[in-house]
Amino acid sequence: MITFKCYLDGKEITDQNLIRALNQNEISVFESLRLYNGTVFRFNEHLKRFAESARSCGIDLPAIPVLIAAVQKALKAHGGADGFIRITFHAEKIFVMIGERKHNPAIYKTGVDLKTSSFRMPSPGETDVQAKTGNYRLQLLAGKPEGAYEWLFLDESHFVTEARVGNFFMVKKGSILTPPAVSVLNGITREVVIECARDLGLFVRETPLTRHEAFNADEAFLTNTSWEILPVRSLDGRLIQAPVPGPITLKLINCFHRKVNITCRPPKKVSEIRKSNARSSPSRIKKD
Repeated sequence: MITFKCYLDGKEITDQNLIRALNQNEISVFESLRLYNGTVFRFNEHLKRFAESARSCGIDLPAIPVLIAAVQKALKAHGGADGFIRITFHAEKIFVMIGERKHNPAIYKTGVDLKTSSFRMPSPGETDVQAKTGNYRLQLLAGKPEGAYEWLFLDESHFVTEARVGNFFMVKKGSILTPPAVSVLNGITREVVIECARDLGLFVRETPLTRHEAFNADEAFLTNTSWEILPVRSLDGRLIQAPVPGPITLKLINCFHRKVNITCRPPKKVSEIRKSNARSSPSRIKKD
């Protein structure tokens, strides 16, 4: 039997649960979510992917009602109506982090610059790109791009895959193109954007993309839970041809926000409920 003592700043840690968690040679799975007006957007879809990530990694995840309860308890303790949520399962424990990931509003007007990383995205046969795990080795090795906002990774065949923490889309001649889900994480925001495009009657195609095609895109943007839809201004110094954000990107942004507003309506104030009830109540007949 092997026993350990754990120290922090020279002081022994006596919390056995923490020691066990630190000593576990286990992979963690996580899911990122957004809270709007007190409601988690696409909660069911996120939980489904969370469960699939765990299953792929051979992790026994608690039942969905247990996960929902953990998030609800954390939200009640936190008390905020809007925010970013990260739920992690590690060493048989559920951790829920809630906070804000603020982005400069200017980047949504000017777009962001991308650089192609020299690190190659592993093939689906080498790693399960659909499982959201704590293993961000490639992203950490790539580091933060100097002189750009985000990296764009290629696969071993030099096709475009994704950014460090987001999916890539481009627009060409009115069509929306994105790398196939088999080679990238199929983000929930990615799915919503594809849904928006079809709602708007726009053509969407999942297809391998080269840098040449990306260099000549009419529009481009990134998606993830935190960014939502983030316009791209350039790739490796080549400016995107259309104004940024482009007209199709703007349509998708507006559609996305409509879906958020429909799903995550702000709770009515008591005074508004009373007014609504008064308007819907039958008028009283005054008796002489």
